[in-house]
Amino acid sequence: MKTVKLDTSSGIASVGGGATLGDISRALHSQGRRQMPHGASASVGIGGHATIGGLGMHSRLYGAALDVWKETEVVLANGTIIRASESKNSDVFWALRGAGASFGIVTEFKFQTYPEPEEVVNFQFTLVSKDSSELADFFKIGQEIMRGDKSLDRRFSTTAVVQKNILTFSGAFFGPADDYLELNLKQRFAGAQNITETFNLTWTEHLERLFKATETLFPHQEYFDSLGTAIDFATLPNNDTIDRVFQYLQKQDPGSDEWFGLLDYYGGALRDAETSATAFPHRDLAYLFAIYVVTQQPTTRKTTEYVDRAILEIQDHKPERYLNYAGYGNLRIPTPQQTYWGPNLPRLEKIKSMVDGKDIFSTPDGVKPLH
Repeated sequence: MKTVKLDTSSGIASVGGGATLGDISRALHSQGRRQMPHGASASVGIGGHATIGGLGMHSRLYGAALDVWKETEVVLANGTIIRASESKNSDVFWALRGAGASFGIVTEFKFQTYPEPEEVVNFQFTLVSKDSSELADFFKIGQEIMRGDKSLDRRFSTTAVVQKNILTFSGAFFGPADDYLELNLKQRFAGAQNITETFNLTWTEHLERLFKATETLFPHQEYFDSLGTAIDFATLPNNDTIDRVFQYLQKQDPGSDEWFGLLDYYGGALRDAETSATAFPHRDLAYLFAIYVVTQQPTTRKTTEYVDRAILEIQDHKPERYLNYAGYGNLRIPTPQQTYWGPNLPRLEKIKSMVDGKDIFSTPDGVKPLH
């Protein structure tokens, strides 16, 4: 279940359903200096990751993990084992790519891989300020960069992390330093007090730095509350909304000293496919906005209200305009399925009725069969 085997002639990797992202990335490197799009945590399993999307720092360049998923072996609710692809059992394959947990147990993935870049640049721009308006203005710079997504070099990728009195943009450029410097990030983020640019990294050096940074941001803990929402290019928050979000985050009490907001920027190759191409509907995704509050004891109502209100603020108190990524499950709303899969939900429900009418693969916010 954790096997990773690369066919060097085709670039197709056969991956067991129990492999982690760390297993996959290291095996692809050792077997052929190849790579594929995936998330930033080495310990995350590919089974849950790819079947809801598989977003990550490399998604602007190659899309989500499900976009390079070419074939699969899956156990259905009736116990049968089938192969599925765009040409065989295509309805099941379509549903697995975005809502997999509701349809079966994937025992094998086949992914298209790509050559590793010869060099990678890592960067970090940090602003420290007790003035929420200064942090908000710094954030607006990043949003304006992403607003020009269609003309922005797809080798550029960034994430923003907001904490108490701190906002950091960090990321990578998958190409030579000269091409990276053409982005003029130092000039754009001129207000940054701390700037770090690391050139001439190998692919594996970049990955290990990425995995370590994620582990540092998400330490092992017993209690936390989190919530997220998907911000499309069509619903980018205006400047007034951004000001209110940062004022709220910095001024209100989350019930813990340990909290952060995470904004992963996308666009690029993710927008190449139509909304209906797979069950995953987030093709116009500009960024995911998520709030995390870590506590030493079970989370309190104060923490839950802080998290919920933060999401409402970025949504301009119009949650009906926004979809949610299934990776940030939300059982606090009445119809989570509609917010996860949007216009793709009716087709998902029909396929669910055909292959799992008794809802054997059942979760509270999963796809339900028609009745």
